[in-house]
Amino acid sequence: DFDKQFTDTKTIYLEQNYRSTGTILKAANGLIAHNTCRKGKNLWTERDEGNKIVLRELDNQEMEARYLADTIQRMVRDEGYHYNDFAVLYRSNAQSNTLENVFTRSALPHRLLGGTRFNDRREIKDMVAYLSVINNPKDTVRLERIINLPKRNIGVITMKSVVHLSEEEGVCTFDIIKNANQYPALSKTASKLMGFANVITELQEIAQNKPLPALFAAT
Repeated sequence: DFDKQFTDTKTIYLEQNYRSTGTILKAANGLIAHNTCRKGKNLWTERDEGNKIVLRELDNQEMEARYLADTIQRMVRDEGYHYNDFAVLYRSNAQSNTLENVFTRSALPHRLLGGTRFNDRREIKDMVAYLSVINNPKDTVRLERIINLPKRNIGVITMKSVVHLSEEEGVCTFDIIKNANQYPALSKTASKLMGFANVITELQEIAQNKPLPALFAAT
């Protein structure tokens, strides 16, 4: 309502597009026209009409990614295109996982721009670490990654003491954590350490008796 409140203003429409082809802009104008709450404008370009838009509706993300990979490989093989002639746009970062997996399996060279690869994201690494420790509590590297996720106030000095005790006792760090109340050096943090051990034990029971989504939800 800016122009209604300030009636002496002038509205300048930036309608010329320098990037897209005429076909894409016609489609965009057709879609935008359904938004009745917007200021009217008509996008245009001096570029040519370009190729027709192809719409494919598929049943799931795996099939979409497979279709894209097959189409790109066919056009490179049969129509003289190069891999760097293609770009795949998606709405949310979570969608990149399926694309990355299918492209990798298809030996299709690709780069992820403007984001982090799905498996490199912190939350994914954290979840993988939890699953690894649930499956194998002797995985000390991943155990140390998650012992304070969420925050449990178990500090670096405490973990050094745990590692030192495990080396002295000849047992894995998880065994020390699980029985922390038996070690005077861990008396101040024993309840926190044992609380973490109880969480892992409970998750192991869920993993044995319930489907994977239930384990994810509990984690």
